[in-house]
Amino acid sequence: MRYQLIGFIFVTVQCLSALNWKPVSPEQLALKTAKVDPNADAEAIFWEAWVKDVRAGNYANHIVENYIRIKLYNSRAIEKYGNVEIPYYSQQRMSLVDVRGRTIKPDGTILELNGTSILDSVLAKAGRRNVKAKSFAMPAIEPGAIIEYQWTEVYSEYLSRYVPLEMQREIPAWEVTYNVLPLQDFGFNQRMQSYPFNCEPTPWTPVDDDVSHRGFVSTSIKNVPALVEEPQMPSTRDVKAWMLIYYTPS
Repeated sequence: MRYQLIGFIFVTVQCLSALNWKPVSPEQLALKTAKVDPNADAEAIFWEAWVKDVRAGNYANHIVENYIRIKLYNSRAIEKYGNVEIPYYSQQRMSLVDVRGRTIKPDGTILELNGTSILDSVLAKAGRRNVKAKSFAMPAIEPGAIIEYQWTEVYSEYLSRYVPLEMQREIPAWEVTYNVLPLQDFGFNQRMQSYPFNCEPTPWTPVDDDVSHRGFVSTSIKNVPALVEEPQMPSTRDVKAWMLIYYTPS
């Protein structure tokens, strides 16, 4: 089923800013066993993204603000998720900004990620095309702890008419949420629509928030199992949960 996100209206564009940390409940800290998959070493309590296309002079920028919170249940989870690597691609005029994180220990103690420990490296290089990454180790993690981190992807002078939204990843998730603000500017006479694959997300609804998120619409899915790759399996796009958002003539 195809969904229409939003029509053609004008909205004032706000500047980039890191998302606020959400409060951690005592129930999340005290949790001992996984909720979505009983055998999971860790689970994402939530994965939230704010996706927007904004005008920048005579061009448009595509911006994605990400926020993930992960509960670590055992020592295997520490090995898997204690070191974080976020790739990005220079050939798409892509950069990563506002990278930050923190660890919440089982007793509620909070340790912030030191910005100087965030490293920039090249994962692969082919001619002028580089795959880079921001990498860092979460501080003082232990079984039972919660880690969370945020980062913003900026695609400068880039307006993609087809954008895949990943609803399923390699870790189980209690909830995956996307908040989307299409390009809204006089002279851009197109609207955005969406098409889900292998999932049934909630209907798009306006974000009930302060003025900084005015114009966004939101959709989500809950209790998402981890994507497990198997030998000779079809393409991941054929089996995983994801959604395509795209522009069409209005």
